[in-house]
Amino acid sequence: MNITESKFIKKYEEECPSFKLIDIKSIKKTIRLDNIKSVELEKYKIKLEKIKKNLYSYNADFNITSTLPYLDGKFFIQGEPSFDTVELLDPNSNEIILDMCAAPGSKTTHTSNLMKNKGTIVAIENNANRFKKLKFNLEKSKCENIICIQEDATIFESKVKFDKILIDAPCSGNYTVEKDWFEKRTDFDIENKARVQKKLIKNACNLIKKNGILIYSTCSLEKKEDEEIVEYAKKLGFKVLYEKKYWPHIENTIGFYMAKLEYIGS
Repeated sequence: MNITESKFIKKYEEECPSFKLIDIKSIKKTIRLDNIKSVELEKYKIKLEKIKKNLYSYNADFNITSTLPYLDGKFFIQGEPSFDTVELLDPNSNEIILDMCAAPGSKTTHTSNLMKNKGTIVAIENNANRFKKLKFNLEKSKCENIICIQEDATIFESKVKFDKILIDAPCSGNYTVEKDWFEKRTDFDIENKARVQKKLIKNACNLIKKNGILIYSTCSLEKKEDEEIVEYAKKLGFKVLYEKKYWPHIENTIGFYMAKLEYIGS
């Protein structure tokens, strides 16, 4: 059965009474500055407005990915929720961190930047094309503390336990700003993604240190992929420290969910 627009609007109005669909063109476009000052980018006629440290909304009459600073890895196109996910991870330069679903690399490069290119990040991506894009972005950003592995993260094994793990899980997608999403997805699609998400969480238990931190995120507002996955994680020994849902009509971003968990043990 195809998911109907009215069905989901009604569901989300129950959770957020002011909920409404918005046009994807209206949400703010943001970039993360790593090795360049905002004044340098403004020379390229890119209008910037600071949102928080290293994150700026931008406006330009051209494709900014054609500029030399972008091609040289000095800034990265990254949404605010994605940016906030890594800030919530709070990586330190002496830690060993696992990024279980790393491509295309915005969160991975951000993590490396916050670690000042020290410590170790293991970045996993199973899809061959996405893995190539991940490698390209890491090389472009001159990240030197990252080990890339092409493998299925649900069965990845490691003798080393990780201080922190990031799971930006594959999900059904952000339909709140995509009108035809409702015609593309079925209930089965959401349930199938949730099964994969649970496998990722379950394997994370084998990989994380006691009292280690796990950040779980999706670009979905579907409870089956968000709160219900976190409830599943709690049964496996995780404690919830923080949760946030980004409603597009309120935050002016894509729909997004993130949770910070601590592994207490089963």
